[in-house]
Amino acid sequence: MTTVRYGKMFYVIGFVFALTAATLNASIGVLNKFAFSFGASFASVAFYKTLIGFCVLSALALIAPKIRKDIWALRKSFWKVFLLALLGVFTLYFFETWAFSIADVPMTAFMIYVPGIVTVILGVLVLNERLSLARGFALLFCMVGVAIMLLGKSEDPTVGIGTSLALLGGLGYALFIFFSRYFSLSNGLGLVWWLFMLGGLMLLGPAWYSDKLYLPIDALPAVSALAIFPTIGGFYFTLQATKRVPAGVVQIIETCDPLIASLFAYIFLGEHLTLLSTVGAAMILTSLIILSSGGSNKNETLPAQASGSSTG
Repeated sequence: MTTVRYGKMFYVIGFVFALTAATLNASIGVLNKFAFSFGASFASVAFYKTLIGFCVLSALALIAPKIRKDIWALRKSFWKVFLLALLGVFTLYFFETWAFSIADVPMTAFMIYVPGIVTVILGVLVLNERLSLARGFALLFCMVGVAIMLLGKSEDPTVGIGTSLALLGGLGYALFIFFSRYFSLSNGLGLVWWLFMLGGLMLLGPAWYSDKLYLPIDALPAVSALAIFPTIGGFYFTLQATKRVPAGVVQIIETCDPLIASLFAYIFLGEHLTLLSTVGAAMILTSLIILSSGGSNKNETLPAQASGSSTG
């Protein structure tokens, strides 16, 4: 197999791409809050950002034969893609956006990442991955961090429902990551096109049923930004990063997403964690870094074609 070796500048560029992806992903909470401030419902935001993303990718597919080829090839894996869309688009977007409409950004951003421990456990049980002592300790450390973080926000009446919704969204994403690895499908924009199409149809149901399909025109810029920057942009820069540095390094860098999201929330919304919740958040962040550090060796090599490598 053709491999890529990492020169110093090549590695630095990959690091910048991974950090850019994390920054774009971290904008989700603030952009959601902006959309809500103009009267948009969480159901309409979740649906329309998926619809806009689908339209953008469809336009790209018209001028990019590679994307069209990937879309056509994935039709043979329809039910696998359907499950991924159910978990990674419908479940994640629906519950994540609902959580942001109720709870503050820092709490929600950290809680969405907590169910990632499910991916580790399933990897051990199903994929025969090794659970080191350090990663086992990190799992326990993460659970303690969650308890401390919740204790620090115990006076907030929204923390219970907001946390539950964020955990459900995060669980959907964790299972999406697991099944993505299990199915070993192409991870190009063709797959994202399918995910947006199927996930958008699923998200149409709740928005239509709850009579929340209307989107205020003033909220359109924020919702469009949600579709383009965190979703398509985050995916693109993650893919570019994995061409230049090991996937494990990319995963560790992008674990900083909730930290950057908390910074954005403080700058743009004035939201912040209590001291006790900050301690819990630090424990969760440390645990996530340990859990994602399995492939972080700088000398690791990756397939030359990104479509054949994992994005983490």
